[in-house]
Amino acid sequence: MNPTRTRLLRATALASAAALGMVPIAAAASADAAPAEKKAKAPSEKTTLPLCSPTAPTLASPQFYGAKVTVGFFDGVKPFPAVNKAKAGGTQELEFRVEDSGAGCVMSDVNVGYLAVVHVDCATLDPVDYLDNAPAVFEVREKHFSAKWAVPAGKGQCYTVRNADVMALYRTK
Repeated sequence: MNPTRTRLLRATALASAAALGMVPIAAAASADAAPAEKKAKAPSEKTTLPLCSPTAPTLASPQFYGAKVTVGFFDGVKPFPAVNKAKAGGTQELEFRVEDSGAGCVMSDVNVGYLAVVHVDCATLDPVDYLDNAPAVFEVREKHFSAKWAVPAGKGQCYTVRNADVMALYRTK
């Protein structure tokens, strides 16, 4: 049975039940609603882009402030504003890729592969303290950076972790 017909049958059944006082009318109205939008796909770890030449600076190199794009985070890390959980006092591994959008290549320069970590107020997301950057290592085979963030001790604390235009929000447990 096609999905549209199934929704119509369900809506008819709910409307009949609502007329008899068996279900709230709001439930019947929600059956007519369009199906929920599909979740956005997580960024792919795989890329066919070549590595940028290490000898020639690209326009996205730090000294040129060019057009770099961060892709990630990978491995189930939800992007801001979703809240990720991290074990207080533990280590959180984060993987991401930095691309030079003008030259169409993956950047491996360690000067662009870092994570800025900020302790924020959980209610307002206002900065409380700026922590040291989490250094990242470029993994040539996977064409992405990998960073191990040492999560501070203390349960119920919130932190933002970002590289350029990608950010994740964490709450310690």
